Order: sequence, then structure tokens, then C-alpha cells
Amino acid sequence: MSSRSLLASTLCGAAALAISACSPADDTPSTESASTAEDTGNTLAGVLNGMTGSDRVREALEEAGLVSLLDGSGAYTLLAPDDAAFEALGEPGERLIEDDQRPFLIGLLRTHILPGTVTTEAIEAALDRRGGSVEMTTLGGGTVTFSRDDDDARTIIVTGPDGVSARLSGSAVAASNGAVLPIDRVLGIGVEPAPSDQ
Repeated sequence: MSSRSLLASTLCGAAALAISACSPADDTPSTESASTAEDTGNTLAGVLNGMTGSDRVREALEEAGLVSLLDGSGAYTLLAPDDAAFEALGEPGERLIEDDQRPFLIGLLRTHILPGTVTTEAIEAALDRRGGSVEMTTLGGGTVTFSRDDDDARTIIVTGPDGVSARLSGSAVAASNGAVLPIDRVLGIGVEPAPSDQ
């Protein structure tokens, strides 16, 4: 069984929210440190539109032509960098939405999208079961690793394929077709955008 299949199986079995593709789990994970709100009347795109502090990721998804993916019937989890995370990129972050950067932007955003519905509770339960880190393959083909912060076990860290780490922060929301997990840093930015032709 591949590591992706193993993690998907672990997360489906551990998810506190029922996922239609998974059978109910025998053991319900603890949700003391985090909880995922439900907004199952909206798709991921709709949930993202209603979230404060997510203007920059919405703009990037629109520019990359990925909104239809988040508005469709397939289930995905978006690791959504907040506005401050994009602002921290400075000038390279501003260039991301230029037309000549579209291929890079699409690849960068696919680093933030996971197949299936993954809630904060499911990640915590998988971490507890594994006693360490867990990995999942992104739509970009890379791997993100979830782990607990050494200084605060209630904080979940996600590390991108380039080694950049972010914290899950803010309120996670489960939509009709997946989940939005806010993070405080842009992953995959270790690779710089191509220089502008000017």
C-alpha cells in the first residue's frame, strides 16, 4: 500500500466529520485543541469567499484558473495562506499574479491543495495514531508533512516539499466538497518566480 493510500485511509477512519466516501470510525478523536466548523451549504470556493483574511489566496486562485476546481464536485482540502502570508513575500509575491507567472502560480497553488477532505481533527488523530509525522501528496505531486510543534503540541505544523513550514491557524471550515485549513505562510515559495520580461 502506498504512503498516500495509507494516510488517506488513516485520515478517513479518523475524521471527526463524516466523509461520505469513508465508513464510520470506531474511535472518535479528541477535539480539545481544534475544531472544524461546518458550512456544507457552500462549496470550497463559496466558503473561501466568506472567510476574512483570504483575499490574496482568492485572487491567486482566480488568476490561476483554479476556482472551478474548488467549485466542482470533487473533494479537496485547501491549505489557504492568509493575507499576511502573501504580504510577507514582498515583491516576489506581488509578481505572482502577473500573466507571465501563471505556470509558476498554478504549480505553487497546487502545492496547497490535497485530494479528499482532511479536517484538523483528522490530522490530529493521524498524528496521535502514528506517534509522529504524517505525509500526504498534493495535487502538485509533492509531499506535505504534518507534525506537532515541539514547543506547543496543540499547534500543527505543515511542511511543504521545499522545506518551508507553516502553522495551521485560524478557523478551519468543512464545505460540501472538502475543507479549507488556513495557514500562516505560503508553502513552496522556496522556488522563485521567473523574472519579469521588462
